[in-house]
Amino acid sequence: MEVFGIVIGIIGGLFTIIVGSIEIHKFIKDKKNRISSKGTNQSTPIEKLIPNINDQIRFQGEITINSNLPRRELFVGRKQEINNIYKAFNSHFPIISITGIGGIGKTSIAKEVCYKFLNEKIFDGVIWITAMDSKLEFEEVIDIILKSSDLNFALKLPLKEKKKQVNNLLNSYKILLVLDSFEEFVNDKDLIKFLENIPSNSRIFLTTRFVENIDAFQVPLEGFEEDESLEFVIEHAKLIGLELKSDEEKILWKLFSLIGFAPLAMKWALGQIKQRGQSIETVSKWIKSAKGDIFESIFNYSWSILNENDKLVLMTSSILHSSINIDVYNRVTELEESTLEDAITTLVELSLLSASNSMQKKDKKYKLHPLTRFFTKSHLRKNKPLETKLIQRSISYYLDFINSHGGKKWKWGSFDALDREYDNIVQTINWLYDQKEWLSIKEIRNQLTLFLSIRGHWNKRKELAYKVIEACRETNDNITMAWCLVYDLAYIDLKYKKYDSARLKVKEGIEYFQLHEDTLGVATATRHLGRIAQMKGDYQKAKELYEKSYAIYKSQDPDYGAFLLWDLGDLYREQKQYSKAKEYFNRSLNESSGKEGKSEAVNSMAHGCMGEIAQMEKEYDLALFHYKEGLKIANRIGRSDEMALANKRLALFMYNIVKDDGQALKYAKDAHVVYFQLADYESVNELILLVQRIEKKSNICSSELK
Repeated sequence: MEVFGIVIGIIGGLFTIIVGSIEIHKFIKDKKNRISSKGTNQSTPIEKLIPNINDQIRFQGEITINSNLPRRELFVGRKQEINNIYKAFNSHFPIISITGIGGIGKTSIAKEVCYKFLNEKIFDGVIWITAMDSKLEFEEVIDIILKSSDLNFALKLPLKEKKKQVNNLLNSYKILLVLDSFEEFVNDKDLIKFLENIPSNSRIFLTTRFVENIDAFQVPLEGFEEDESLEFVIEHAKLIGLELKSDEEKILWKLFSLIGFAPLAMKWALGQIKQRGQSIETVSKWIKSAKGDIFESIFNYSWSILNENDKLVLMTSSILHSSINIDVYNRVTELEESTLEDAITTLVELSLLSASNSMQKKDKKYKLHPLTRFFTKSHLRKNKPLETKLIQRSISYYLDFINSHGGKKWKWGSFDALDREYDNIVQTINWLYDQKEWLSIKEIRNQLTLFLSIRGHWNKRKELAYKVIEACRETNDNITMAWCLVYDLAYIDLKYKKYDSARLKVKEGIEYFQLHEDTLGVATATRHLGRIAQMKGDYQKAKELYEKSYAIYKSQDPDYGAFLLWDLGDLYREQKQYSKAKEYFNRSLNESSGKEGKSEAVNSMAHGCMGEIAQMEKEYDLALFHYKEGLKIANRIGRSDEMALANKRLALFMYNIVKDDGQALKYAKDAHVVYFQLADYESVNELILLVQRIEKKSNICSSELK
């Protein structure tokens, strides 16, 4: 890095010591004020402001907060309850909860209030976390917050550092953190402590059947008011295509008063009336004769009017934690396409399944309400052979799915498909582990390791590696165990700078590789030992180890060999031997150019380093070419650390060499965004200083840049 960059780095370090994160928050606040001062006070309908739940809501030009709210559905009434919730938030109490029995509408009203908050700009963003489908651990909650805020690469940090990143986010922005079905979290002491100490800038919003182990402002929820219930009957009947006469609407209104105007029970009953052979009279008779739990009684009546195909589809839905698509139903139920579509239509009409709002059939996904899942599973458990068959078919589907989209190739697009099915894939792994299907567990590891690494699922990668090690011990598979020790666990240790722990794992793994003459395994272990030696300052040993590893890869996996050439270039650069560094970076470029997958990753890295050396040699046109090529490739493959570094290099180059303050500010701003996401606060502070210096010099406001 040029002298100016070094000076800036030193100043940035001092800046951090003196003022810490206060200046970060001040910088963000200043940018927020500049943008908000340009806004408008004109009101806009919610539907236009939030046209799609997957839209990204951008604030301050700093962080992209994704609105991950569930889709908006039919909602009527609840005016008094919404008013009570607003009063609760006006109390400045940090934690607000909606409490009530299952099926009373807690999730629906919470969702509606969240959309209102976004429309009224009360919060910068809403992050929705639900335990409806599966129980979440504390770290998984933290990970969801990071993903929802475009902070994916912070997923690779230790939990302690992740918490710092999340606290920084919640302190810098007004975030509403929603925990749906909070009763599933009440015994998680780490989560409770985290929620009770949330930064005052943000708030917590809970839906729960009961409040326990946490101090919260409670807003109780019961059934509809009488006038609201009639409106709900009319609107939901229209939604499912049920034609009602005015006198029938009044009959139903009186009937539903018997069940406390509970929304879910009303939906189920209206769906029952819509089915062939059913009527208001038959359903009324059943409800009036119901005893005990009214929800269970109404569900059992729905169950009684389903045919065997309908029940099969519903039971298939109940065994998987997350929502599922038509391909899963096809494979697991083995029903004809038309029969399957009829069953899904019936279940949606009965409000036993809810469908996503995708227009494409292949993209539409279906899920169950927790009460529906509970009651359906109670029926499925009575038929153990069928439950086993459905689980095995689900496993078979997801194994094929993993094999299609996973593997050792760096397939960026396929990783998106795996991410969409991530929860069900994790459940598949757990099923296989419980069944001690050791061979399948080992194969899944081969298919998913790269995906888990690239997408930042470090904890699951580590958890899977330990499961595979157990499988290896049961099957006397020392080679696969060695790969888990070296490629998975030691690699993660290196990322966390646990060099001694990494060395122990590598030493154990390399013995197995040597014993079984696995030369690629030896090459990987040797590279890790080289990295450890370099970090410890033993450059000669690192050089010997890198060269030894490269010699093996050159003959067996030339594409990966380019990484070793980059390692050697980086080693010489660290020693300020720039001529040798240039030689190896050039070789890395030559061996990776024009190739896809992992070659693109190392190609981006090499371009950036070659740009630095060209700039030092005052070959400015060549430096600019390398910088831009490196950024282009990093953007294409989504490599955030390289994107940040490439933007930073270009910012300094434009400022110091080209003297183009506008371009320098643009690149500095982009680099700042990504470094903030990566929780690299030293670089964040360095770029804040650079931005302030450029703005002061040229009177450019960064918030005006497009």
